[in-house]
Amino acid sequence: MIEIDLDKLVWVGGAEGHLGQGAQGNVFKGRLRAGSKAIAVAIKSVDVNDAALREVSVLAKLQHRSIAHLYGIALSSDVGREKMLVILEYCSLGDLSEGTKLFVADPGSSSQEQRAAKVLETLGGNRLALAGPALVIEARRRLAEKLGGALGAGANEAFYRVAVAVASALEYMHAQSIIHGDMKPSNVLLDAQGDARVADFGLSKSAAAGSSMMTLTGMGVGTPQYMPPEIIQGGRVSSPGDVYSLICLFITIHTGAVPFAGKGDNIAAIFQAIVSGERPTFSAGAPLGLVRLGVQSLDADPKRRPTARRVGFELESLQKGEEVFGAVGGQALGPIADGSFRALLDTAGLGKFAEKLEEQGFEDGGDFQNFSDAELDDVGRGAGMGIAHLKRFMKLAQVQKE
Repeated sequence: MIEIDLDKLVWVGGAEGHLGQGAQGNVFKGRLRAGSKAIAVAIKSVDVNDAALREVSVLAKLQHRSIAHLYGIALSSDVGREKMLVILEYCSLGDLSEGTKLFVADPGSSSQEQRAAKVLETLGGNRLALAGPALVIEARRRLAEKLGGALGAGANEAFYRVAVAVASALEYMHAQSIIHGDMKPSNVLLDAQGDARVADFGLSKSAAAGSSMMTLTGMGVGTPQYMPPEIIQGGRVSSPGDVYSLICLFITIHTGAVPFAGKGDNIAAIFQAIVSGERPTFSAGAPLGLVRLGVQSLDADPKRRPTARRVGFELESLQKGEEVFGAVGGQALGPIADGSFRALLDTAGLGKFAEKLEEQGFEDGGDFQNFSDAELDDVGRGAGMGIAHLKRFMKLAQVQKE
């Protein structure tokens, strides 16, 4: 853990400097002096305790392009109380919750004008001196240009850009035996380039006793609209719970609506709906593969949900216009119950290819690199598939074995 000298921190004053308030403290904007340069940072002020120290050490181990970077900590005194300052990467375009609201909420509201002003400040300023709805419309235009589309407007490039990045970050965290525990739009930030960063300024706490995993936020105190049914019913945090919340997050930035928005802040009603099997859905007209991924990921049984890696793989395929579980070779592909590669190939009409794999000793379909492109092409022509699809099926088999 890197401890930072207080004299290297410069605080941004006024309303601009206060970024928000979480359950454990306030978040401020500042600058960190690094040699002759000063880096914009977010500074979280929290009480010093064992849980905060333990979980900051966990955050320090996370090095991923789509996770907000932790620069280090500093210690200070506030009215006689020792405080820990957690210095994190500053993401100037705000969080996905605010970004989505910018596109879908009434452009005439004062809150929308404030959001628009912050966005334009990052994207070059309010060059036309606009105000009111015109300011919001201009911010929408420029943010959509930066992201590759509007948030809350379906499965466009902006949606896939964010979704693939966040799924990759979650896959990485789970590989490190870490559970996020509170995946929701406000915990995903956008940097100045429009790239997503998973973050949580609430700091972490340990998971349920006896668990080998840790949680960054504690799903037991998570956000009702994004909580999986097993947590509501007293279960422990888990990676499948993260996947459930992840898909709810994706549905929000796809549709522009928070799950169970019609129930307002009635937590009891939200919990009852989730436990009884009610689920949010992607917008009408969403790709079939995305709809099916949502249904699988929101299954009441955590064991039936795909892994974060599988979610990321399917999102990448959809982004490239490939329906992994779509119609391939004239055959409709559905989920393979036992996860076997042979069953997948048989369903796709690729039994001959599966037989060749087995002849070569690759019963699990694990390594297509031992086949030449000529061999793949020969088998593929007979099944109505090209080399690229065959290779993607191979990769899918490896993902399914997890």
